[in-house]
Amino acid sequence: MGKLQDNQSGFGAVGVMLVIIVLALVGVVGWMVYKNHPKAVSRSTTTLSKTSSPTLVTKTDSTTTVKPTGSITGDMSYPADGLPDHFKLCAALVSDQTATPQCFDKPLVGGSDILAYKVDVAPGDYYVYEQLATAKGSYTPAYLAYYDQYSTTCSGTTECQFITQPRPLQVTVTANQTSSGISNFDWYDLPPR
Repeated sequence: MGKLQDNQSGFGAVGVMLVIIVLALVGVVGWMVYKNHPKAVSRSTTTLSKTSSPTLVTKTDSTTTVKPTGSITGDMSYPADGLPDHFKLCAALVSDQTATPQCFDKPLVGGSDILAYKVDVAPGDYYVYEQLATAKGSYTPAYLAYYDQYSTTCSGTTECQFITQPRPLQVTVTANQTSSGISNFDWYDLPPR
């Protein structure tokens, strides 16, 4: 076997280069995984999950409670072509009229050209209505277009004048269930209630 000459470094330089290359590759792969990993962000105290069984997650200082929700679905309506900007759907608890209603800005499913909506709320009985954020024509934000007797009897037309005092209908939401067909909101009962 031959003897190494004095000017040959041997395995030491090659080993150092291999270690540097491996560390660089590990660093690049780690950085790519970190950059592409979704981050969990919690900016509010109440969030709705997007699972097949929606749940309401409420966080307090020391505890987190998870409650199942139900869904309300239907078609949004407005007595004109399309929905105006700043349009929302709200669900107000029947049992607690002092509670702030849960409102959703244009909660449309399937894009802005389709008027179908879906909202997830805690189980309970609700009055559901649509509302404008800014005035448009005869309607102001004070007007609440309820899902009411007119909605179910007249299908949102002006042909049913026999209902003189339509009352909001209760929509019952059950955990992990969908209350569907909540549509044809009453925009014809002016002035505001």
